[in-house]
Amino acid sequence: MFQKFINECSRWRLINKPIDVFENEYLRISSESIQGDRYSNKSIVLVGGGPSTIDRAWEKLDVDYIWTCNNFYTNSKLDDKKIDLVSLSNRVELNSKEFLSRIDDVDQIVFEPIHFHEKLNTKEFDTFYDKYKNKIDFFDTRFQNKSGTIARLAVLALMTGAKNVYVVGLDGHPWSKGFEQRHAFRPGWKWGWDERRNKPEAEWDYEVVKKDWNDMAIYLKEIADRYNTNLYNLGEGLEYNMFSEYSSKNFKLPDEILKVIN
Repeated sequence: MFQKFINECSRWRLINKPIDVFENEYLRISSESIQGDRYSNKSIVLVGGGPSTIDRAWEKLDVDYIWTCNNFYTNSKLDDKKIDLVSLSNRVELNSKEFLSRIDDVDQIVFEPIHFHEKLNTKEFDTFYDKYKNKIDFFDTRFQNKSGTIARLAVLALMTGAKNVYVVGLDGHPWSKGFEQRHAFRPGWKWGWDERRNKPEAEWDYEVVKKDWNDMAIYLKEIADRYNTNLYNLGEGLEYNMFSEYSSKNFKLPDEILKVIN
C-alpha cells in the first residue's frame, strides 16, 4: 500500500499540501493529476542522457510534450524547447544558476524519493521545494533496475492516456564494449565515473546490463499494450543502443519516423 510512501514523504517534510495519492501495480504517485485529460491522445517524447539524444534528430518530431531529466539544461537541443515535465535526482545541483534559469519555465517537477534520498532534508532541497512546491510531485515505480531515470519516467508516461510515447537517450552503459563515452547532459563526463564521490562507479558486466535493458523493454511493452499506447525507441538501430534487438522485433520503429530523425 501507499502508507509507507506517504510516511516517507511526511518524514522528509516533502508534502505540506493535501495528499491525493494514486497507486496501481506499476507505480505510486502523490497526485492523480498526471492522469487527467492533459495527455489524452497526445504525443510525449522522453529525452534522456544517452548518446542517441545527440545522434538522432528527435527534435524534428511533431510532439505535444517533452519530458526529460536531471541536467537537461546543458544540452543545446533543448534550449528553445518547452519542457512539460522533468524528473530530478541526486545528481542535480538545485542551486545552480544555469539550472534555475531553466526550471522556472518547466510545468511539472517530479522526484523519486528512493533516488533523491541523499539531498532530502538539506537546505539546498528545502529552499528549492519552498519555491516550487506547487508544481512538485513524488512518484515511485515498482520496477527498479539499472536502466535509469528515463526508463522509470516511461512507466509514468505510458499510463497518461497518451497516444504515442517516444524515448531517446535510453541507450544503456555500453562502454565496456569499447563505444565512445558520451553523455548528452554532462559534457566531458565519462560513463562509469561517479563525479560526486570522485571514484569509479560499480563495474557492471556488459551482459548483466544488457539483460536489465531487455527486461526494461519487456516491461514497458507490457504497459504500452495494456494502455493502448504506441511505444517507440528512437535509438533503435544504433550499435550502442542496448534494447534495439528487442524493440525492433516487438515495437519496431516505423521507417517514416526513422527518416525524420536520421
